[in-house]
Amino acid sequence: MIQGIGPIFLSHFDHDPTYSQVHHDLPEAMGSFYNVIVPLYIPEGGGTLYVADNERHEKLNMSYDTGILLGAASRHGTGECDYRDKGDVRLSVAIYIADVNDDNVDIVASDSTSLWPTEGDVYWFASQTGRFWRRDGSRSMKDDKGRAPINVKDQRKDCAKNKKKCVNDPDGFRLECPKTCKLYMEDDVYYSHLAAAVGDKNQSDSPPQPTCSNPDVDCADAVSPS
Repeated sequence: MIQGIGPIFLSHFDHDPTYSQVHHDLPEAMGSFYNVIVPLYIPEGGGTLYVADNERHEKLNMSYDTGILLGAASRHGTGECDYRDKGDVRLSVAIYIADVNDDNVDIVASDSTSLWPTEGDVYWFASQTGRFWRRDGSRSMKDDKGRAPINVKDQRKDCAKNKKKCVNDPDGFRLECPKTCKLYMEDDVYYSHLAAAVGDKNQSDSPPQPTCSNPDVDCADAVSPS
């Protein structure tokens, strides 16, 4: 699944002899979480990215039409640059990809790098399991059938009274009041949009039924495709 997408705008970065900018994304999910950095605009002077192990820091030159694939435990960080004299910035996008299953969904959902999906949203992540790829070849990005059905319900009685918290408390109130905060599309609306996008009108007539109607149960098990 596409775990998240994050734009990166960079005007300058001075050399840090301690390489404090070098980091890894989600080492606990090693083998099931990847970061693809794709440069969209590189100003004159070029752009570099450090990749590192415990002993060395090496630079990679960024170039158009070439993405840099990083594993969950791959250490990386921006290289030195300064585009301010010409009022310029470098633009890249980080695309986070995860192979979600029942054993790692809590780890993948804990990543806070991207603003969407919301950190800790295990319910939504579980509904994406096997969405774009399966070993038997039955799923692909080309033929996206959408997420597994989810029954959108508020888990608190005071959701409607405190609607302003939808913005102020995204990883608390918003997760507990997904219906009030419109965190997800209702299934009938979602599958109608999906059907229109793929040109399959039959799908919008009879969308799949929700498989996780009780917010008190472990929805990671309830919505995972068989």
